[in-house]
Amino acid sequence: MTAATSPPVALAAGPPPSARVSNPPARIPPPAPPQMKLVGLIHDPGAPKALILVDKVMRQVPVGQRVKGEWRVTSISPHGVAVSNGVRSVTLQLGLPQSI
Repeated sequence: MTAATSPPVALAAGPPPSARVSNPPARIPPPAPPQMKLVGLIHDPGAPKALILVDKVMRQVPVGQRVKGEWRVTSISPHGVAVSNGVRSVTLQLGLPQSI
């Protein structure tokens, strides 16, 4: 009696589909807010502005205007200013008075 041989079976290249792992794209964290310091507020009822020190330059910034890069002033209140880059928001607050 002779043993019957099976025809060769072709194997697919690479690991089976269940073993393949797809790496999600690396997430790049949003840049930190630029160094900003709220030094004053202009209380104009029609168009309040924040006085913000950025890179040693004083800027008068109304709501909606860009402060630096993607950061914009989103709101102004009597005690602080909210700035946002669309992903992250930061509130800048006026400092407390100091005794000299």
